[in-house]
Amino acid sequence: MKKKGKYQNAIVAKLLLCALLCPCILGACGGGTAADSTGSGSVPVTDDPNAIVYYIDSENGDSSNDGLSPEKPLKSAMKLFQEGLQPGDTVLFRRGTTCKDRLRLKVSGTAEKPITVGAYGEGDAPLMKVTGAACALTLIDVSYVIVENLAIEAPTGAGIWIDAQNRDITDVTVRNCTFNNIYYIEQYNRADMSTGPSSRSAILIGSIRGGTNSFLDYTKEYKLKNVLISGCTVTKSYSGFMFYGGLNKYIENARVENCVIDDMRGEGMIFEGCRDSVATGCKFLRTCKDNSYYMAPAWFHMAEDCIIEKSEFGWNITDKDGMTVDFDGGSVRCTYQYIYSHDNARFMQNCHDADVHGPNKGNTVRYCLSINDNMMNSHGFVGAGSSASLRNLSFYNNVLINSATFYLEHYNNLLWENNIIVFADGHTLIEPYSIKTVDNNVYYGTDHVPAFDKTGTLADPGFVGGDLYDIASYVLSATSPIVGKGRLIDESVTEDIAGNPITKDSVMIGCFAVTGDHAGKIEFNPEPENILEIGTKEELVAFAGKVNAGEFYHTTKVILTADIDLGGMSWYPIGDQGKNQVGFSGIFDGQGHTISNAVIATDDTKEGWYGTGLFGTSTCGVFRNFRLVNFTYDGKSSRGERYGLVVGRLMSGVIENCYIEGKATGYAAVGGVVGMAEGSVNIRNCVVNVEVTTTSGTAAGGIIAYNRYGECVIKNCLFTGKVNGGTMKKNGALIGETWKDYTRTLITDSYYLDDGNQKSYGCNGSESAHGVIIETGSGALGRADILKKAAEHPLYR
Repeated sequence: MKKKGKYQNAIVAKLLLCALLCPCILGACGGGTAADSTGSGSVPVTDDPNAIVYYIDSENGDSSNDGLSPEKPLKSAMKLFQEGLQPGDTVLFRRGTTCKDRLRLKVSGTAEKPITVGAYGEGDAPLMKVTGAACALTLIDVSYVIVENLAIEAPTGAGIWIDAQNRDITDVTVRNCTFNNIYYIEQYNRADMSTGPSSRSAILIGSIRGGTNSFLDYTKEYKLKNVLISGCTVTKSYSGFMFYGGLNKYIENARVENCVIDDMRGEGMIFEGCRDSVATGCKFLRTCKDNSYYMAPAWFHMAEDCIIEKSEFGWNITDKDGMTVDFDGGSVRCTYQYIYSHDNARFMQNCHDADVHGPNKGNTVRYCLSINDNMMNSHGFVGAGSSASLRNLSFYNNVLINSATFYLEHYNNLLWENNIIVFADGHTLIEPYSIKTVDNNVYYGTDHVPAFDKTGTLADPGFVGGDLYDIASYVLSATSPIVGKGRLIDESVTEDIAGNPITKDSVMIGCFAVTGDHAGKIEFNPEPENILEIGTKEELVAFAGKVNAGEFYHTTKVILTADIDLGGMSWYPIGDQGKNQVGFSGIFDGQGHTISNAVIATDDTKEGWYGTGLFGTSTCGVFRNFRLVNFTYDGKSSRGERYGLVVGRLMSGVIENCYIEGKATGYAAVGGVVGMAEGSVNIRNCVVNVEVTTTSGTAAGGIIAYNRYGECVIKNCLFTGKVNGGTMKKNGALIGETWKDYTRTLITDSYYLDDGNQKSYGCNGSESAHGVIIETGSGALGRADILKKAAEHPLYR
């Protein structure tokens, strides 16, 4: 087994180019002071001659000193924090020292005389390090406080807790601080936000009483407003900045600016129960690393009129959520704008507006750039039935590059305009059911405009071109066919993603309001540089084990270097939805080699939408150039596993240029290639010689058994086998069941063996009901004719 290349590391240098274009988009204007942890002392922010500056040296100080000079520092600030301070006072910790006290400030400043906590001397920032389930610094019921130039660690606790429990509080600032090793421990549930220590956060603002993690269970009695977090860095921690307001007592006017949040087991930031709050110029990188809970890098919940803008989201990978854009229940008039998003699990997914959370409405996504957010499909709204919806969403002037399948489900009165979507191979835009206006968008990388976009254009956008990860590459060239075709959506939006002014005459389709001088080329869908070579049975088994343990391989091309004979072994699928709900998400390229002789096993004790095959489950995977010979499956379970000899459950992806031979018998959703297809599934240039049998008579297909929802394409394929079982009503030689009227199957130039009984596709319920099926240049062929065609396939032997 051999590994080559460093796919993601090569991006770092390229990202620096973007800072020249618009520094704030990458957070280049933020975090500078915090990252540079050395420097001189803090400067008191009041001119009050009666204000006192206290000096603390946790290593060399003495409690008998007065603490009024660096030469006579106190050893601890605990007594001062309890009762010894007055408005306007400053407490400074000596740089290069470590304070192990658990500090709680009980004295407030005033607007004119804030209390300041900071650093003095030269060297590294003073380290506040606590052990146990504790906060390094607690700021409850205090106002007009500034905390700056500190480094904080809490290996089993939390950093700073700001809350209003007995009175309204206002104007608390944390700036130029670093947080590292804040509960960097694998967890299996979301943190308890009832107290600071239990939050596992760098900074917890507010709380949820009782540890229920329910917004409605905490009706806050006191208001918390004007919290500023500026120039801070959080690394190797569980969670970053967690804002938790209460029902009808919102956290108001919070601001997070120029901060870097990198390498988090949990989430980067949550605006929950917030109003009129902004996060700007930040970086949310490598968050959500624990796959135990549904998490996103930075999101809204029960928030009103809040904004996340001019920020970078990168490498946020999880098999649960991992999206850049996330409006959770009760989000009203919130906005993501001017976002540079790349290499995340997906670009957008929003959660339901259950009645207890109130409506989710009036939100906006605009002038964002998404590149390679394609490990999983993007969704409009999940977690609720069709009666729930994301209402009045505006999604406009965004550019999505190498986009995975994008579902527009559960929308009510959607505005989707002026967007450019370059799809990853085999992906498209899907509309299950919605009320929407989809208009004036440009699509590339697909062979058709989505049927519901009446004025959409299928065209090369004509970018100026250059590096895939350079924001400037996505300016439209002066010769682009779509120049001048943008529509002004909102006159209050005055600048594009790079700060260029927008006018009625300059608005474009896409995220820029300017054009470039020439048209260039961008290499869309580049092959990953990470290569994993597999040439033996043992290496294939080891690869399967790693996928089932949680590896996605989404930036890896797996290649076969030799034929592999599994010797009749019981084969447990790659991607079993145990610790890995995504399954395999990379490229599997057989390079013309054969995998042969196995009996596919399954775990009959599991419930749910599981898949069984060579690969059990895959999301956005690509499979190509291999032969699968003498693979069999004889399913005994009636639990509803999805059986396909190549992939049991494929949630968007491509299977191309393969030869599949074997036998598959199962209860339901039994396919020669794929058991259940969801999203956008493309199967092309394949020869399939499989005997398929369903013991329930439900959903059997020679190539695909069941198109659950989305769009399946079967192109240039041959099925030379046989489909058996039941009345054959839901069975078909090419595809079994295409479910409901919002599901589409496109069959082009594909043929099946005419045995006098088989038909191309099955039905749904009655003899004629099914989703949309469009069949072109396809049909039944006699044995001699179909075998003659099969012999022309490069992998047919």
